[in-house]
Amino acid sequence: MPDVKVAAKQALSKAQELALQAQRQTAAGEQEKRQLDYLLDELAAQRPTAPPPLRLLQPYTGTYGPLTIYVAHNKLLCKNKDAGNLITRLTPIAPNRFVLDDNAHVEFLKDNWGVYSLIKLYVSDGNVFEERRKAAN
Repeated sequence: MPDVKVAAKQALSKAQELALQAQRQTAAGEQEKRQLDYLLDELAAQRPTAPPPLRLLQPYTGTYGPLTIYVAHNKLLCKNKDAGNLITRLTPIAPNRFVLDDNAHVEFLKDNWGVYSLIKLYVSDGNVFEERRKAAN
């Protein structure tokens, strides 16, 4: 059992993180590793962070498959056409990575020209899906 010094209010989260990292090292396959990565990201999303500046959010905007990503009230939002136009707020996890909803995270990827043209959707069951950004009309 590792002995790690953290503030008392962070102890549970740190213990969970270390346990998930240990599980990941012995995971049987890639899907199990992705499931554990998802859970690690969930822990990261619970940590308080300052919202990214608007200038960093704007380049993510666009339509990727059924998802329309846009900025409103200085927040990055997603309207999901496949979920009855449900609107969710994207919560930052890491650079270019956000919590999309209770079951999925989204990562924005740049193309060779430095434009965000693809997203990867990481689902809690370990599956990963990709959606290309639709060209602006």
